[in-house]
Amino acid sequence: MRKFIEVSYDEYKNDLNELKTFITDPQWIWSLSYDIMINDKLCKDLLKYVDELDVNALDYSKIERIIKEVKNKSVMIMQEADKEKDPVIKWYLYRYSYAYYGFLETIIEGSVLTDAILKLFKDKYNEKYLDVIKEVDKIKPSELTKFKKNKNLNNVDINTKEIKLYLLMKKWQDIEHLYHNNELIKKHDDAKNNFEKYVKEKYPYLSSIKGRSLLGICLLNDSPIIKIEQLYKFFDNGIIDDLACIVGGKNLGLAKLSYNGIDIPETFIVPVKSVQEKKYVNYINELPNYKYSVRSSATVEDNKNQSFAGLFITKLNQDKKDINSAISEVYDSTYTNRVNSYVEKFNTKKPYMSVVLQRFIEPKYAGVWLGNSKNTGHLEWVKGNGEKLVSGKVTPNYEDWNTKVNNPITVNNDVVGEKCIEYQNKLNTIADFEWCVVNGNLLFVQFRPVTVKFKNNDVKIIKTEDEFIGIPASSGVAKGKPVYIEDASKIDESGFEKGDILLADFTDPDWVPVMVNSSAIITAEGGFLSHSAIISRELEIPCITGLGYDSINKISNMDYIEVNGNNGVVKKLKTKKKTK
Repeated sequence: MRKFIEVSYDEYKNDLNELKTFITDPQWIWSLSYDIMINDKLCKDLLKYVDELDVNALDYSKIERIIKEVKNKSVMIMQEADKEKDPVIKWYLYRYSYAYYGFLETIIEGSVLTDAILKLFKDKYNEKYLDVIKEVDKIKPSELTKFKKNKNLNNVDINTKEIKLYLLMKKWQDIEHLYHNNELIKKHDDAKNNFEKYVKEKYPYLSSIKGRSLLGICLLNDSPIIKIEQLYKFFDNGIIDDLACIVGGKNLGLAKLSYNGIDIPETFIVPVKSVQEKKYVNYINELPNYKYSVRSSATVEDNKNQSFAGLFITKLNQDKKDINSAISEVYDSTYTNRVNSYVEKFNTKKPYMSVVLQRFIEPKYAGVWLGNSKNTGHLEWVKGNGEKLVSGKVTPNYEDWNTKVNNPITVNNDVVGEKCIEYQNKLNTIADFEWCVVNGNLLFVQFRPVTVKFKNNDVKIIKTEDEFIGIPASSGVAKGKPVYIEDASKIDESGFEKGDILLADFTDPDWVPVMVNSSAIITAEGGFLSHSAIISRELEIPCITGLGYDSINKISNMDYIEVNGNNGVVKKLKTKKKTK
């Protein structure tokens, strides 16, 4: 299996986009995009199945075979994880197993395949398709419930293509819920907890990281040298500021610049673990044969609270053969008296050192921008490299961008001050930039948020919406009080009363006791074939799925709503009194 840092960002993006052509469930896309980022073997395997599952030729036997294959892989990897002793590998394997489970969930509940099955019903039964599915659900109730079969039905032939496919999906939903609840989830969660405990004890600089970020960050930290573009994958997965724990603030700022299309010199990262354990030593020869800037990127550096500006060593214009010793000097600067004094003065966290390796070419000009609002700031520059500027050894040229600037410095017809304003707005923060002009091109070599807080006078008006649209999963209309319940263990403390409308992120069989007392059900996740939808149809109550977490949060703060399972609309009603 290739290490994930050997997979280019463009290849990852292409693979993810292909996966998105199949999966329609946003929650599983969110989850699996992370799993394929850290596991290329998984990625290629899922894409193989995506290619095989042809929605234009719904082949019952092929679909069933693929479902069984995916399930078997999940089970086999789980069994491999059971035997593993290393807590990092063990958690990686359980996550691997869970990803196959998740992909199978998308096959049977949230994909273009399930959309195609729904289309078969709509094409054949038109507006009555939900009524037909409701009848089918009565013939074959979910095995996870104890609903009785109803044999007094209206001429439903369960041997038609669309119904056979529907029942296949429904059967595997039951199987997967049992597998998840009885086998996978407890092992998965126990391994995760043990992994987190182990990592935070072994690597104290990772102790603040929570959730799914930690595994990928551990794997990245285990790499000797990283191309800065590898951080883009994490950005795409919503993992950004946590990366500073292993790449430091300077590397993170550079990655943010480059990710947003702002030109930087070619850059490589030596993460904290590699610096500490000198893992980079045997990999320096693999770098391009350039001159390099070897710069600090401490974990406490260039963040929103403290900059640590100038406290750590920078080595400019280094031959490749000198990089090893330069990294050692930068690392040693972590323990100087000036750093210790700064830490004590501002009561900061202990610094750990990552290093920036950046191609060095002597610049024609180098400068600094210090923003003081979104559209104003101060620009300074000198001839040559920026060491003279930041050291204060020369008097720089300057421009005050609080008023109109006459004859501003330009590069290739771009006004540097205007570009700084443009870029800090693109980064959505008042910025401290370091920039230079190399071979006639404007490059940025550092970015950090301005650490001095400025009052923001902008007035933001947010329009309150009273309608939300999701997936109509079970027909009917209901009015009532919405009650959000976080998980099944909190039903008793939720204040839910019979006839209320249940709001949930998703449901599973543990939710049935509250579902049977609901007048309607709304979920953030799921689709037409989700657990919530099937049980709602069996209960003959309206259900809308796939509203998303933001909509669920807004609806939970309303007093009285209408749920229309025919068209998927949830509407806020004016009255605060619940009609009996």
